[in-house]
Amino acid sequence: MIYNKDNLNTIPKINDCPIINHPDFDEICRDKLKTFELFSSIAIKTLLVNSYQEAINSFAKIKGDKIVLKERFGEEGRGVFVIDKKEIKQDLYDDWTNVLIQEFMDSSMGIPNIVKGMHDISVIVVNKKIISGLLRQPAEGSYLANLKLGGSCISLPLGEIPKEVLEILNKIIDKVSSFYPVIFRADFINTKKGFKLLELNSRPGIAHRKSEGNDYWNFNGAIIDCIIEHLNKE
Repeated sequence: MIYNKDNLNTIPKINDCPIINHPDFDEICRDKLKTFELFSSIAIKTLLVNSYQEAINSFAKIKGDKIVLKERFGEEGRGVFVIDKKEIKQDLYDDWTNVLIQEFMDSSMGIPNIVKGMHDISVIVVNKKIISGLLRQPAEGSYLANLKLGGSCISLPLGEIPKEVLEILNKIIDKVSSFYPVIFRADFINTKKGFKLLELNSRPGIAHRKSEGNDYWNFNGAIIDCIIEHLNKE
């Protein structure tokens, strides 16, 4: 069995050996357009453009003065911009091929009894089991709740994950139930239109005791159980 943690995507598509995650599921998560198309009822409206002019022409299809731009296959918050439509310039990207435009969904309302201000909630799933949650917030002056971009992150006990998030997550789990074994992370924000799916990550980072404290084994132990269970069936 192969556990794919190749963040540079150098591993080719593999079909002759069990792999976590299956290449087809991995593609659904890596390709943000496919994520939206599969979960359009719970995800944020997303359009694909392949040129600067196409981006300008698409603004009328997205509500609001502010939009989100991101690379279709981007990772770790690179190439993501939350910007007013009137401020977009051609030099924002060297190449506008495979750029996504999303409706800006404001999360500044926070989550009652959990967090004030902008945020996202990340939830880890191993097979059909919800393992753990993380609450992330952006650095001051930023919209991106990403640790590599200066954001903060704390553990969110399963009992504190909002019911609405769990309901959406169970719909996602049912939708991808044909893939086994499977490990993924789902990111959500709370908005005036309810909780929305931001994206899926098929290669969530392995927990470390120094950063996760005593909760680190919740995820790492689930990974081991997942692998053992699968190998015992072979």
